[in-house]
Amino acid sequence: MSTEWLDVQEAARHARCGKGSIYRAVRQGTLRAARLGGRRELRFLAGWIDGWLLSTTTPTTAGPSGPNGTVSEDRVDSSTR
Repeated sequence: MSTEWLDVQEAARHARCGKGSIYRAVRQGTLRAARLGGRRELRFLAGWIDGWLLSTTTPTTAGPSGPNGTVSEDRVDSSTR
């Protein structure tokens, strides 16, 4: 079974964020990383990135509603995790 490891740039592309966000999350201990050789040689599994993203989602709350009194459907529902 082959596991594909991602470098920082690939991890950022996978998460659709900047490399700075990846480095910050690793530094804060919220994103798991494998460290190779030098200080900034990091590798990630896609599942680690997905887990990090899921852990940072915000729950939806009853808030502003659409013109017909319904909550917009484009909000993230973290209760289905």
